[in-house]
Amino acid sequence: MAWTEWVKVAIEDEYFPDNRPQWDGAACYELGIKTARGRNIAIMYVGETANLKDRISKYAQNGSHLADLIHDELCLGKSLHYRFQRKDSKDDAIIMQNNLLARYDYPWNYQRNLD
Repeated sequence: MAWTEWVKVAIEDEYFPDNRPQWDGAACYELGIKTARGRNIAIMYVGETANLKDRISKYAQNGSHLADLIHDELCLGKSLHYRFQRKDSKDDAIIMQNNLLARYDYPWNYQRNLD
């Protein structure tokens, strides 16, 4: 299964609730930041969840455990984006996340990067 297209979910202090995913099942997802004039999205974080719709809403509205990092980027006029892959179970999402963490250095996954 391939990644979805990137979707903008927040910019500065504006949240786009219509852009949150309609999938409310298990998924592995990435969060990215894009500058106002940039063409590319910098991938900052990989995660897993049992309910993608709720998880993305939390990031976009209050940042969840990444609140300070997301807030700092949005205050600079950047936008928060996500993409995901549906999974059959949370366990499958965890496996995908861990495989990606073993291959790539995601800046906001600092706890895992210290292992």
